Amino acid sequence: MATAPRADEGSPGGAGKPSAAHYLLLFFGLLGGLVGYFLVRDRDSAMGRRLLIGSAAVSGGVAALVIALSVAAFSSLRSSPVPVTVAVPTSATTTTVAPSPGTAHTLLVSPSDPIPPKVLHEITHVPTSVYNAVGMGTPGLVYPPTVKKGQKPLTFDGKPGVFYMGGEFCPFCAAERWAIITSLSRFGTFSGLKTMQSSPIDVYPKTQTFTFRTTRYTSPYVSAKLVEVYGQDKATGTHPVINKPTNQEDALIKKYDVGGTTRSGTIPFSDWGNKVIFTGASYNPNPLQGLSRTRIAASLKNPKNPVTKLVLGASNYMSAAVCSIDGGKPGAVCTSAGVQAAAKALHVNA
Repeated sequence: MATAPRADEGSPGGAGKPSAAHYLLLFFGLLGGLVGYFLVRDRDSAMGRRLLIGSAAVSGGVAALVIALSVAAFSSLRSSPVPVTVAVPTSATTTTVAPSPGTAHTLLVSPSDPIPPKVLHEITHVPTSVYNAVGMGTPGLVYPPTVKKGQKPLTFDGKPGVFYMGGEFCPFCAAERWAIITSLSRFGTFSGLKTMQSSPIDVYPKTQTFTFRTTRYTSPYVSAKLVEVYGQDKATGTHPVINKPTNQEDALIKKYDVGGTTRSGTIPFSDWGNKVIFTGASYNPNPLQGLSRTRIAASLKNPKNPVTKLVLGASNYMSAAVCSIDGGKPGAVCTSAGVQAAAKALHVNA
């Protein structure tokens, strides 16, 4: 899995950095001891030695303080207290990309644009017949989610809740959004979706996708909070925090965003009613490499296309998750063959 420490946006002059006063105190402590030694050594050599030793001890303490503060200041510029692990199931190949320190603020990917109408229609109006033909996708390449039993149902605004956490730089999040958008479009409507691609310096670079940064989702059946916690990579290799999870969302992350090969804070992560949990990507982003957003969207009409099998296989699992928490509505979606096959595999009622 690729470990990506969260970037701290504090300035280099923030709290904890040693000030000029620390260095002056160190200098004058040593200077005072030396001057005192030479003034009194001829009259009282013992006193001179005590002055010299005392000044050295004080200066050593100040030096230790300066070093400790310097280390703390440097650490605060590298990462926040909670690292985030960008992960897929262990059968996928990943590469660690370590952020490099620096002060540049240039983004490596241009700001997002509105989605072309044709692409938007293709990803939000996939024919039911294609979902049914795909089923759960290519065996062994679409990773099923985890089902939780006996949990308090997650709700937002009085409806069954869906929570997603990701980052714009993240290639695994890039792949996962295709499935989330196609699935949730069967139950409601997106507005404000914009284009995005994953970081050009991470694994699976420039994976074409979308961002939920400015997105709103409305549905008569579920309420979804789709949170991009991290933005796009900067030239330094760091990615800024653009949204901080609420206390409720943070509690969900700490409780459910864990696994045998992951730790709390893995992205992508999504919680469907506290019943069905997706930790890490549902499929490897590699098949999306080199494909344009337009080509991926157009391929969703073809159930035999390898990418379609991945995207819609994961999407059927997500649709089954919604149907299991919203009372099986709408019936046309929840009783469809693709959703029923996914629900049967998960042992949930759709």
